[in-house]
Amino acid sequence: MPDKPRPLSTIRMPGDVHVFTLAEARALFPLIQRITAAAHQELHPIAASLRAGVAQRSELERLEQRYEAIIH
Repeated sequence: MPDKPRPLSTIRMPGDVHVFTLAEARALFPLIQRITAAAHQELHPIAASLRAGVAQRSELERLEQRYEAIIH
């Protein structure tokens, strides 16, 4: 009998290790895809600016900070 879907959020103590079941991983996969797609859309113009080169150091630092904030 397949696992029934469970809520996606669980409150745990910091450092508490959780091993996901295959059913839990499958349930979370669409959410992970949406988060990844949104981050990619947000990062694309920043990454393009960084690849093109930035004239001022302050602008480079600002773009790097935005990039870091999105990926973390």
